[in-house]
Amino acid sequence: MIGNQDALQEPASFLEMRSRIVERYPELSPQLQSIAQFALSDPETMAMQTVVQLAERLNAPPSSIVRFAQAMGYSGFAEMKRGFSAHLVYLAKAQSQLLDAGDGKGPAQAARAFLEIARQELDALERDLDVEAFDRSVEKLAAADEIYVAAQHLSFAIGGQFAWNLIEAGRQCLLLDNIGGFALRQSELAGANDATLCISFRPYQPSIVQAAQAHLERGGTVIAVTDTPLSPLAPYATELLIVPGLKALPNNSLAGAVCLIRALAEAVLVQIREKEAKTASRREKSRKAP
Repeated sequence: MIGNQDALQEPASFLEMRSRIVERYPELSPQLQSIAQFALSDPETMAMQTVVQLAERLNAPPSSIVRFAQAMGYSGFAEMKRGFSAHLVYLAKAQSQLLDAGDGKGPAQAARAFLEIARQELDALERDLDVEAFDRSVEKLAAADEIYVAAQHLSFAIGGQFAWNLIEAGRQCLLLDNIGGFALRQSELAGANDATLCISFRPYQPSIVQAAQAHLERGGTVIAVTDTPLSPLAPYATELLIVPGLKALPNNSLAGAVCLIRALAEAVLVQIREKEAKTASRREKSRKAP
């Protein structure tokens, strides 16, 4: 079993580098911001590819990759790359540790390992959740005329959970499930008085980012749930909810993300009911007034 005392910790070199990128991101040029977003969304590729390969992938000159590293305080990309490499080693060890937990010990032992990962994610959620952003998100979703939910791939089941909570309670909620390829066209129906809940974790889905951008440009409210402040969803978010403790692991439990979305749905329902009760009370007083 993976106990707390044996839990792997992200290398300090990677954590420091990631903090620098987040801190210095607003000061970067648009091109370097694009590189920063890619670096945080796909650190494994940053660790494995050369400057030339990354430049081709990002459609940027190799000098921009070097300038990005220097903007983060490194002498060049080779020095910065050590942080990404340390992260890659960490992922390999974490995956190996989980596999070892179930190797020759039966399915129950592997289940315990996943439960430990889930506990760590829930601890991070309890400790690091941005409560003020959560409260603002609830208020804006509850105030919307219509709520749309955009989620695909890894996050689709989580988005479906939010939609089901509202629908099961008798409230309208449109899940953009993309059956028949209609999701983008459906999202274009969202107006200025509506809200779109966009959920996307690495690897990010371009269609979700596109839906967020389009709705924001139409004056609508976009609540984004994602895994890093530099997610491609962040620039188009009216409110940004970061799922703390969501590591880039193939065995991530998503326990924190599920709890956050369930809590968001329940809180929205409470506010909607309170608003409806106040409206009904005012109507009743108006009816009884002489």
